[in-house]
Amino acid sequence: MRVDSLIEANEKIIRISNNGPAIASELIESIFEPFVTTKELGTGIGLYVCKKIIEKNDGYMNCVSNENLTTFSIHFPDLS
Repeated sequence: MRVDSLIEANEKIIRISNNGPAIASELIESIFEPFVTTKELGTGIGLYVCKKIIEKNDGYMNCVSNENLTTFSIHFPDLS
């Protein structure tokens, strides 16, 4: 797992990456919806809750995934 942060275009960005299994492209948009999961014992609520907390703080979250790397990016306005 790799975590990094940067300021870019008046945004503070936190990126969390790992080299686990890729998330299918058809699932990328729906993984942030409640009760969507690919895990046998998953509830599908974790990413939804994270997204809502980030949005309540004027941010947004996205995901990019391929066979080599999956990266979740969390963006907040740079208020400094």
